[in-house]
Amino acid sequence: MTITRWITCFLFVALFAAGCGPKPATPEPPAETVVIPTPPPPSGLPLPKGFPGDVHPDTRSEVVLSSGEDGQYTIRLRSANDMATQSAYYKKVFSDTGWTEDRAVDVGGRVVLMFKKGHRNANLALYKEDGATHVAITLFEAPGK
Repeated sequence: MTITRWITCFLFVALFAAGCGPKPATPEPPAETVVIPTPPPPSGLPLPKGFPGDVHPDTRSEVVLSSGEDGQYTIRLRSANDMATQSAYYKKVFSDTGWTEDRAVDVGGRVVLMFKKGHRNANLALYKEDGATHVAITLFEAPGK
């Protein structure tokens, strides 16, 4: 290799290393944060104190049972909507607020939906009773968290 080629190669490598070579791709700007407004609570009993803001009970329902504290909550709602409508509502709302559907099981006319978000779990049981659709929502933290 001649001295001229040696110097040319050295300069090329030095310029490339100094940033004269191709520029890295500009990263995409971060996506805008989507803020999901908290709907008003459903009618009936008040939700338990500290009930998570990322769980939105259907406002067309009535709260008939409400208990819990310290990350463990249970509410039961009564709705005039059919089970398919209620199931679709909760699948969409939980997904929209960052929960991941873990399972959905239909057993003998009862539907069980299970969601996870971080170290929290949400189990929903939907069933018919006295001509109304009932939705029992149980929220809890995973053991050991």
